[in-house]
Amino acid sequence: DGILVVDNERKIVNFNRKFLEMWQISEHLMESLDDNPALESVLNQLKAPEGFLSAVRELYSKPDAKGYDVIEFKDGRIFERYSQAQKIEDKSAGRVWSFRDITDRRQYEEKIRKLNEELEQKVIERTTRLEAANKELEAFSYSVSHDLRTPLRAIAGFTRVLVEEFEQKLDKEGRRLTGVIRDNTLR
Repeated sequence: DGILVVDNERKIVNFNRKFLEMWQISEHLMESLDDNPALESVLNQLKAPEGFLSAVRELYSKPDAKGYDVIEFKDGRIFERYSQAQKIEDKSAGRVWSFRDITDRRQYEEKIRKLNEELEQKVIERTTRLEAANKELEAFSYSVSHDLRTPLRAIAGFTRVLVEEFEQKLDKEGRRLTGVIRDNTLR
């Protein structure tokens, strides 16, 4: 995280190298220890500099307030900004600002969101196709069932005639087989 510590007069008390790298601020600019030139140097990098400044002013006007927001840069970088009062013996001594680069995380979140949308669309498409296939299968099953009734009735009828007219000529196995034919066609 990039860290910046500012006292109650908005003079820079401390900062780390990561802060300079993240904000692309020269160490020379920080030598003045004045917060304003540092602020001005970063405003042209931001997508919404007015919102950034507004949040800074609000937090400076409320010494005990904590702050959190997300800062978007024109070049696509995204930082989380945290701020809280720095206290010494329960007295406000300034403010600590910390910045975390969340650009990669946001890009991954966006990729995941897009993948989820694509997956959801695929599920909808496949569900639609499956429903259509089920309707076709249902129609086919009905058609097959309807089309098989007449031939099955004929088989059952001819088997009945066979048993009625030739029962004496059929042995035990023949009667059993004609029974199996009749039972299966009825089923």
